Amino acid sequence: MVRDSGPLSMRQDAGIIAPVVIIPNPGNVSMVGVEEVAERLLTDPFSNITFSGGDPLEQVEAFTELAKLIKNKSKKNIWCYTGYRYEEVCRSARLAQILPYIDVLVDGRFNQHLRDTDLLFRGSSNQRLIDVPESLLKGKIQLYDYSPYPVIAV
Repeated sequence: MVRDSGPLSMRQDAGIIAPVVIIPNPGNVSMVGVEEVAERLLTDPFSNITFSGGDPLEQVEAFTELAKLIKNKSKKNIWCYTGYRYEEVCRSARLAQILPYIDVLVDGRFNQHLRDTDLLFRGSSNQRLIDVPESLLKGKIQLYDYSPYPVIAV
């Protein structure tokens, strides 16, 4: 089950792109089945998936099940934002269970002092874009290479 409302994480950093702002009524928290969430996400054949807001790894069992269902039923690309470093995730069997289903892991806590608005897909320079399948295959961190800007020869 996945929480439909309420705080998803205790790991909240000032200035993050998607801070948790929902303060639930303790008696009014509903649960939504992972299968139902997956079906909703699979209805758009053109969209990919991003796990973010709070920290998805705080509910890693549910997010792993969700990612596995999505990967088994589609070719959707899955990105996951986490305050954990990739190395921390790999050292924890509990956290690492999601890695086989993630395409790109954006790791590291947002750091206001390292904020850089020129970075793509991350807010501060301490955060990395990890190519998870390649990292797992090679046994060491492989950064995701995303270069949307054309190189113009002079």
